[in-house]
Amino acid sequence: MTSVPADQAWFWDRGWQQGEREASEQIAAGQTEEFEDAESMFDALEDEER
Repeated sequence: MTSVPADQAWFWDRGWQQGEREASEQIAAGQTEEFEDAESMFDALEDEER
């Protein structure tokens, strides 16, 4: 058994771990974008919502 500090328990939640697996699969498949700055990233997110 391994103990986890209370302030880090969220990371080991089943749902969070599922999201981590999905993100790892997307990264491995090259399904990522790089942005020059945060403003460009937020602009792209807003465009997706439209």
